[in-house]
Order: sequence, then C-alpha cells, then structure tokens
Amino acid sequence: MARLIFYILPFLVLQISAQQAWAAEKKISFCTHLGFEPYVIKEQKKLSGIDIDIIHELIERAHLDAEITLLPWARLLHSLQNGSCDAGFSLFDSDPRRHYVDYIFSAPIHISNIVLFTRKDKEFSFETISDIYDHTIAYNRGFRFSHELNMSIENRFIPHQEYDNLKSAINMLLAKRIDAILENEVRVNYFLKSYDVEEKLSQLDIPFMPLEPAFLVLSKKTQISNPTALKWKLEKILSEMSESGRLKAITEKYTD
Repeated sequence: MARLIFYILPFLVLQISAQQAWAAEKKISFCTHLGFEPYVIKEQKKLSGIDIDIIHELIERAHLDAEITLLPWARLLHSLQNGSCDAGFSLFDSDPRRHYVDYIFSAPIHISNIVLFTRKDKEFSFETISDIYDHTIAYNRGFRFSHELNMSIENRFIPHQEYDNLKSAINMLLAKRIDAILENEVRVNYFLKSYDVEEKLSQLDIPFMPLEPAFLVLSKKTQISNPTALKWKLEKILSEMSESGRLKAITEKYTD
C-alpha cells in the first residue's frame, strides 16, 4: 500500500497544480466543425449534437473553464496549427496532422462509416476505386479519406466537387449536377429524414473503405499550462465514459 501511494502521489500533485493553473488562465478553447449535423447542431445560439454533448460532459467532468467555438473546416485545422484553438474535435488520424496535434486515442468521439449516396435512377455497383472513375462525386471540403481514394481524386481520375454544406450537396445530387455524395452515413441519413427525400436516394457501401474513428485532439502550440496533464486527464475521463456506455448512450440519442 505504501508503495502504491508513493507512485500515485506525484500524479495527484501534478493534477492539482495543473488544475489551479488552468483556473487562473483564459478559457480553454475547444474548436469544432461548423455545420456538421447531427454531430454538431447549431440552432440560433444553442449548441447540441453527438460531439457537442460528449465534449460538454467531458468539460464538466474535468472541471475545466472552457468554451466551444464553431469554425469552417479549413480554419479549424489552421487554428490548431497555430495554437489559437487549444483543442479540436473530431479529427481522423493522419500523419500530416500528427505534426501539429496530439490525439486523445483512449476513445473516439464518434466513428464514421463513409458511404456513397446516389439517386435511385442512377445507381452503380463497384468493387474497386476504378469503378468510380468518370462518376462525379462531391465530398466535404478539406476532408481526407483512404490513401488510394485520395490519390485517385488528386490525380483527377475521379471528377469531384467539394462542398461546405451537405444540404447543398443533396440538392446538387437531386438536380443531376453530380453522380454521388461521399459522406458519413449518419450525417446523410439525418438530413434525408429531416428533408423527407429518403425515397429518392440509395446508399452504396464502399467495400474498401474501413470504419474511421474521429478523435479529440490537442494543439501542439497551445499556450495552456501543462498540456501533458490535461491530455492525461481527458484520456482518463473519455475512457471512463466509453467503458460505462455513456458515449454510446449520447450517440443513440441522435441516431435512433
């Protein structure tokens, strides 16, 4: 028992001193993607959604003085690069991003199943990426996918358009200006139910696209005191929320 206390005591002292330092500083800024329903929902001044509710509860459990800011995707990434956002959510893991953020890997904020949505009168089947060639697809501006798919898009084998608003992409698809939308399954189904156009579109699973976990991250240029202690604290609480089923319960609130 004495040995256990000997090992635990330094961590407790570290947490207490870090908590006191955070309380004396400016609010910790948690930044996320503007217009990303049902993960981030903004109704006038009220914020809700899967990711928002999880981060709100995380902040409360950690006893942090923090605020949540909504930004366009490109600005969100830039703000994490320069440290004007202390934390960001929810990001796929990628080597380029690891240069400027530290990932909280203990539990993802959500898991994305990336699928294709087409009009029912223009369905097509595929087994490989080459089957999408010559089909114009639309996807969220700034998003990255599997390496093979990213390379096919960058090398212009797949005609594409980027969008900032999923509703506008659905309108383009219905107007026959694009052939498919490459998106998070939960997001598209949320919009289809909201705008009553489910019967006009078909969902195509992508056999070569794995489920993608999206994580909370901390900027490597954050100016907050002792970011290592903050990371440890957030990892611990997120792990507890995952193991207790709390993350699942919040997700099901918006997807059932």
